[in-house]
Amino acid sequence: MLIYSETKIKTDKKYKRKKVFIYRGTSCLTCPSQSQCIARDNTSGLRHIERDGFEEYRARMRIKMQSEEGRKTYLKRNYIAEPVFGHLKYNLGYRHLLLRGLKNAQSEFTLMCIGHNIAKIWEFSKN
Repeated sequence: MLIYSETKIKTDKKYKRKKVFIYRGTSCLTCPSQSQCIARDNTSGLRHIERDGFEEYRARMRIKMQSEEGRKTYLKRNYIAEPVFGHLKYNLGYRHLLLRGLKNAQSEFTLMCIGHNIAKIWEFSKN
């Protein structure tokens, strides 16, 4: 049986601070399924699970991606959005935004998109 133990802020290299919910086992030492449930390098012998606050969203997305409709929708993204982001990031060198704040970042990204669209129109008009 797992019980909710505590909530703490865990520091991580990738995400500077994130809230992690920790669940610890209470009767793992006498459980007949202990060998299937607990890793061999676990010295305490108790099950320990960490979950962040986004687990519900990941589960919903996982279910959506397993459906046929979800796969078709996600495949469209490969042809519609991803090539534009790849072109802006790798070919034009826009690896990060220079301005801070949501409004300024949106403005900067809008200018990048306008430039991309003008270049596409220019190339199309040559032919």
